[in-house]
Amino acid sequence: MSSLRNGSLPWKPELAARAHDLTEAFAAFTTDQVTKAVEEELRHRVSLFAGGIQQYRQAPRNPDRPVNVIHTMGTTRLLDFGDTLPASAPPMLIVPSLVNRYGVLDLDSGDSLIRTLTTQGFHPYVVDWDTPGPEEKSFDLTAYVTARLEPLLAIVHERAGHQPIGLVG
Repeated sequence: MSSLRNGSLPWKPELAARAHDLTEAFAAFTTDQVTKAVEEELRHRVSLFAGGIQQYRQAPRNPDRPVNVIHTMGTTRLLDFGDTLPASAPPMLIVPSLVNRYGVLDLDSGDSLIRTLTTQGFHPYVVDWDTPGPEEKSFDLTAYVTARLEPLLAIVHERAGHQPIGLVG
């Protein structure tokens, strides 16, 4: 607080007027009063943040969406979300990050990359990494590419009649 009060805190030139007003407003309070107010606001915001996380964790997932598992390797699954589309639909292999399950791409009917691609005529195939099992525990990034993605690409390529495959992820 002393750096704010004594003017030693550097401000961007475009904020100088607002900084001056803020400095004058702080002059009416003791350091203890400001510290207490900041701590109360921090507790309030952390409480709101924790509440938001709790709501997210308890939110219902999308169980109504059937999942067509077409291949499994270890804990990795290849999912087909376009099995009702014509065989000529351009295939897309969607690869979420290793830390996310595929569900982040299919949150609900109004917020779904997978459903959007399907309605636009693409045939989405999705990689579901799941939690690493005994085999994957020793994997590095190269192993995920060579032991999982390359074989899954070959499966999609075969199923799609050797069409070019769009890759998302």
